[in-house]
Amino acid sequence: MPESAIASGLVDEVLPVERMPEALIAYARRLRAEEAHPDRDADETSEILGRILALVRDETHIDLRSHRSKTLMRRIQRRMSLSHIDRMAEYLAYLREQSEAHFDPQVVEAFLHMLEDSERLPSPALYRLHTAL
Repeated sequence: MPESAIASGLVDEVLPVERMPEALIAYARRLRAEEAHPDRDADETSEILGRILALVRDETHIDLRSHRSKTLMRRIQRRMSLSHIDRMAEYLAYLREQSEAHFDPQVVEAFLHMLEDSERLPSPALYRLHTAL
């Protein structure tokens, strides 16, 4: 199973078992730090979200604007955290530099499935799932 997951290119990180606790703790810290400041730079965040969505549309011809912005933000924040990036402006630059890797059809399809699945869940279930991460 791990080999097939790695071969799919859709895993977030490939780590030896010894390094997994450290990576999970770092991920949880970044997630909590972001949640502690949800309204930080709200105007800038909204503008950069629009730029990210435009970049996705330009690269993939997929328009994500019909999805709820809170859902998009949660998914983007998770991707930022996995990339060890704290600010959306840095993430936008990262996406532009690494566009081939981020806009691979499998990666975009996986992102869409996560969006659709999270929008189908009732809010309490989504909250429990989100806080469990």
